[in-house]
Amino acid sequence: MELINNDDFILVQKKLEKISVKYQEVIALKYFEEKSVREISEILNKKEGTIKSLISRGLQKLRDSL
Repeated sequence: MELINNDDFILVQKKLEKISVKYQEVIALKYFEEKSVREISEILNKKEGTIKSLISRGLQKLRDSL
C-alpha cells in the first residue's frame, strides 16, 4: 500500500485503530510488513482462506471509514 504523503499515512493509521484487532493484525502484516498470505497464515496459525477473508473484510471496513 503506497501512501501519497505522511498525512495520508497518519489518517490510515487512525482509521485502522478503530477497526477490530483481528483485522488490524492481518492488514498490518500484509501491507506494512509485506508478508504473504501464506506467511500470515503460519504466523497466526489460521488457514489461508481465513486470512484472505480477514484481509478482504478488514479492507472494506477501512474503506468504509475513510
